[in-house]
Amino acid sequence: TKYDDYGNAEILTSDNGIYRLKLTPLTVYLKGGFNSFIPLSTDVNSAASNLINLMQNREYANGFTFSSGTAVAYKCTKENSSDLAILWSTKEEGENVLINIGVGSVTKYDDYGNAEILTSENGIYNLTLTQSNMYLEGVFNSFVPLSATDVNSAASNMTTLMKDRTYKQDFAFSSGTAATHRYTKENGDDLAILWSTNKDGEKVRVTLGVDRVTKYDEYGNAETLTSDNGIYSLKLTQSTIYIKGNFGAFAEAN
Repeated sequence: TKYDDYGNAEILTSDNGIYRLKLTPLTVYLKGGFNSFIPLSTDVNSAASNLINLMQNREYANGFTFSSGTAVAYKCTKENSSDLAILWSTKEEGENVLINIGVGSVTKYDDYGNAEILTSENGIYNLTLTQSNMYLEGVFNSFVPLSATDVNSAASNMTTLMKDRTYKQDFAFSSGTAATHRYTKENGDDLAILWSTNKDGEKVRVTLGVDRVTKYDEYGNAETLTSDNGIYSLKLTQSTIYIKGNFGAFAEAN
């Protein structure tokens, strides 16, 4: 439902979730149960057509804001098919971001459907985002933001930690704003990647079933942590942390 400044209401219908709006200096209000909130470029007809094609039969899965507060990523999925990430920045000059998708290559599309194959370093992509949408299509094994400002150092650290590992499992904490992914090696050496999308950070408790682990920040600085009967209390922020050890469990603790 669209409202003008005076509360006059009008029902709008979309083309596959896309609305073409004429904006003026007068504010308009749109009210509804949104499943997405994504801007499109100035050539609305071409961009809308491209987005309709890419989004066909997909459903929103999850999303996050990068630690800059000005870059966003959404993930949409299709049953028995590929994943689609939609990314953009609100910064006029654009910005670089790091994201772990956990797959060697993806297809990148711009707002108009122009395609390019991107390859990763151990599943990590270093992307330059602008105010125009970027779409990444592939079968994702991960969907994890990195918040480091020194993207090269952070990418190097994550590449080192992730070497020869395969995705095993993941879960979201009960807060709904923190998550973790688990990767493992054949020798049983595990790595958990944890972060929160809460700008104020949050405390979580996780059961890893081991007495001692090593915690790394995004730049590779290490710290040994000891548990309370296999349970670790952690302060998560929008900066990713890594926990390394031989896990006997992997679950949220009460």
